[in-house]
Amino acid sequence: MDAARTLTTLTTTTTRRRRSERFDRCPLDPTTHSAAVTGRFHLTEGDHAIALADPFDLPDWLGTEPVTWTATTALTGGPLVAGELAGRSGQVEALDLLACDAAYPRPMLGEDERHQAHQAWQFGEVLLVAYDGRTTAAMPGSEFTANEACEVIRRVAKAVGASPAHFTVAIAL
Repeated sequence: MDAARTLTTLTTTTTRRRRSERFDRCPLDPTTHSAAVTGRFHLTEGDHAIALADPFDLPDWLGTEPVTWTATTALTGGPLVAGELAGRSGQVEALDLLACDAAYPRPMLGEDERHQAHQAWQFGEVLLVAYDGRTTAAMPGSEFTANEACEVIRRVAKAVGASPAHFTVAIAL
């Protein structure tokens, strides 16, 4: 009986230690972080802070007024496309797009987050994460086309409870 209790204690302690080595509170700057972090963060290869984000923590105006998502970097620039959501009344919210399967020169997301992104996509949803302190919508794939960017934004609109017809996508050529 004592051996079983000791084994359970050792397993629990080791699991906590492993988790504490990988996870900690997210050290994101609240002035640049746009969505509340719901999970704990960890660092992927390349030291990028990743945490799950909750669409319900995004501003209410995203679901109540017309919104335009504008890409601030080119779609062909790699798996991460920087962008921002702008409301008609002047509010701005950072929203980047991330192709989560890109693995060269380093993985963009860990295996767990990639799995969650694929699962959400399979069910017609999109996974929102905080990637280096910015709200980011992750989709399966390794790069973006214009159609895929539009589909991600359509799913973001659905996530915040807005009609996709109220969202416009602006991509510079």
